[in-house]
Amino acid sequence: GILFVPIDLKAGAAPVHKAVKAGIPVVGSNTRVQGDVLTSYVGNDDVVAGRMQAEALMKAIGGKGNIVVIEGPIGQSAQIERARGNDEVLARHKDVKVLARKTANWSRAESMGLMENWLTAFPGQIQGVIAQNDDMALGAVQALKSHGLTSKDVPVTSIDGMPDAIQAAKKDEVTTFLQDAQAQSQGALDVALRALA
Repeated sequence: GILFVPIDLKAGAAPVHKAVKAGIPVVGSNTRVQGDVLTSYVGNDDVVAGRMQAEALMKAIGGKGNIVVIEGPIGQSAQIERARGNDEVLARHKDVKVLARKTANWSRAESMGLMENWLTAFPGQIQGVIAQNDDMALGAVQALKSHGLTSKDVPVTSIDGMPDAIQAAKKDEVTTFLQDAQAQSQGALDVALRALA
């Protein structure tokens, strides 16, 4: 049996097809592959997560203003689906403008550099940040702090609920939504063992 957490939605499909053809059950966890060849998938609905974080940001900025969007690795299912959820909410808020949108590859360091660049390029113009995962949100928070800004000035929303982000949420630095990675991996293992048994 194979537990599979694919990096790329499309590229991950070919090895799954090979394994299934060889009679090996493949259980996906956390991120998806294209098609319906997996034995099972254990994970969250990232479209819903993207909607939730975008709605939280809209509430924080009063449904108007300029925002930036920090995305995960382009082509990964979490990036694609969270972006879809983000965009569904943004489409309903005509008074919100996306000034910039770019990947920081789930990286805190990349996100911090990206946010620094945006704060320089759009001085005083950014009212909110959608960061598609916690590490990127925390990088954005660091950049905001270095510019003397707080979450009251520029709210930041994210997804995952990792320990660092929960601590930041307790200090009102971010709003994060839990996706329980441990439960996903344990659930995927349980499903794989059941398929093999």
